[in-house]
Amino acid sequence: MTDRTAVVIFNPRSGAHRKRDRTAEVTEYARLLAARGIRAELAPTTAPGAATDLARQAVASGVGLVIGNGGDGTLNEILQGMVGTTVPLAILPGGTANVLAHDLKIPTDLAANADMVAAGIERRITIGRVEYGAGITRYFFLMAGIGLDATMVRNVRANLKKKIGEGAYLVAGIEQLVGRTTPFTVEANGQTYESCFAVIGNSHGYGGGFSLTPKADISSPTFEVSVFPKNHFGIEYAPHALAALLGKPNLLGDVVTIQATSVNVRPAATEDVWAQVDGELLDKLPMHFEALPNALTVIVPS
Repeated sequence: MTDRTAVVIFNPRSGAHRKRDRTAEVTEYARLLAARGIRAELAPTTAPGAATDLARQAVASGVGLVIGNGGDGTLNEILQGMVGTTVPLAILPGGTANVLAHDLKIPTDLAANADMVAAGIERRITIGRVEYGAGITRYFFLMAGIGLDATMVRNVRANLKKKIGEGAYLVAGIEQLVGRTTPFTVEANGQTYESCFAVIGNSHGYGGGFSLTPKADISSPTFEVSVFPKNHFGIEYAPHALAALLGKPNLLGDVVTIQATSVNVRPAATEDVWAQVDGELLDKLPMHFEALPNALTVIVPS
């Protein structure tokens, strides 16, 4: 890191259930960076999507580093303004699940994180891209979930998430288990599979202690895709959820695992099927997913 300037993009409301003073925390963090020779400007988000604009502005200004402070949703927004550029991204975890930070082994302690940023060890990673609707493009770090879990994300109550964090997803998941599923098709490597739940993993992290694509690697040029069997009710996936908690999603022997760089997903009927990326609801199928190797530089521990 030759240019010792940085912009810290932070979400003042991320991880709100923890009652943390985010502004005071990042101000202290900026002081720690300054003590290590890095001049950091603070850029708080003000509305959904603002982090994307702030990241684009930071890159255009010629800053040496962008630092994202927030949860996986905030980092996903920042990604939209940085993918394909040469400006590195550092992460200061500050959200509910912090799946990306956990996968990259990013320290949460302010001083330790500032030490990591000052050391400036860079790693190129693969980014996922999804195309849908009328030419809309979205990028993602971790994974895309189609069907069951996307409906769960759609049903998460914002007020409950603010109060209990990840527990809100558990509540929504329990509610989803009693509902009917909706079928779709997954096309990859010339093969077609039917399912009601699939995960396209760019990294092995998923959240909540679950491992659904355990061999996915954010440095690999390919996705790991887990296609779960076609079931009629969400409750039928309960054994698979337990297997995923053990880190063995195919423990029952009925999950198809694919390594692929390109995946097409389409609804199998007239009913809507939803998808999410990095834990944020996206839209309805059809969608095309593609892995983009070496699309972003991130700062990692030694």
